[in-house]
Amino acid sequence: MAGWIESELITRVDQLVQADDSQLKDKYSVIRSYALGAVERYSRDYPNFFQWVRMGDGTSRYDFPSDFQKDFSSVISVERPTDAVPPATLTKKQFQVYPNDYTTYQLLFLESAVPTTTEFAVVFTTRQTLATVPDSHREAFAALVSASLCDTVAASLANDQDSTINAVSVDNTTSSSSWTEKGRAFWRQYASVVLPRKNENTKAAEVITNVNSPFAEVSTRVFRKR
Repeated sequence: MAGWIESELITRVDQLVQADDSQLKDKYSVIRSYALGAVERYSRDYPNFFQWVRMGDGTSRYDFPSDFQKDFSSVISVERPTDAVPPATLTKKQFQVYPNDYTTYQLLFLESAVPTTTEFAVVFTTRQTLATVPDSHREAFAALVSASLCDTVAASLANDQDSTINAVSVDNTTSSSSWTEKGRAFWRQYASVVLPRKNENTKAAEVITNVNSPFAEVSTRVFRKR
């Protein structure tokens, strides 16, 4: 089954990392927090693509559907009309993402209005969610969350050294290094699946909360396309 249910993801990450309560306090809340950050990171590495299709109404400006996220989405392509062979893909000089009072955004056709007999299609990126992670990326996504969790354990151990007890300090340093390497292994697992042509040494997920889209619904035909 595609995607993750939060409770299942938390259980899987716990199984992978195997950190006990003495190594990571409030473990499940931490995993939940890193899952949110992982969604943000994964979305930028592997965004969802949304295709918006609608008929022209004789004007040049069209409100984006609510799926367009002003702090994330970017337009990939604009096709006008949709039935041309080869596809009539516009250049970036022929359209603009126009800020309508900087709360909502519109697609602005720069050269001419779209007739009521013409259909156009816009592909733009949107965030992934836990539920939209494809089957082929499920374990990689869990590895991304696990990488951040291991980094947290490593940092906690590194900062919990007692210089007056040398043996404990050495043990904590060794344990911290071990957790750091474990986190790197999880990161390599993620990168090998999701980032096959990118730099695998890039730092894994930062924690960023979800942002709700402020865009109002419009009466258009929309569907997802990968």
